[in-house]
Amino acid sequence: MKLTDKQYDLLKWTISIVLPALIVFLSVVFNTIGWAHTEPFLQIAVALEVFLGTVFKLSEYKYDKGE
Repeated sequence: MKLTDKQYDLLKWTISIVLPALIVFLSVVFNTIGWAHTEPFLQIAVALEVFLGTVFKLSEYKYDKGE
C-alpha cells in the first residue's frame, strides 16, 4: 500500500500528535468524572498508540531504505 505525501503527513501527525493528546485528555476527563473503566481504557489506548507508532516507524524505515 502506497500513500501520497499528504496522506503520510496526515497519518504521521495523527499518530504522533493527535492520539497521544487525545489519550491524555480522555484520561483526565475519565478520572475527573470517576468512570470505573478508566484504567482498562488507558491500557488499551496506550497499547494501540504504541502499536501504531511502531508499525508506522517500521514502515518509514523500510521506505527510507528503499525496500
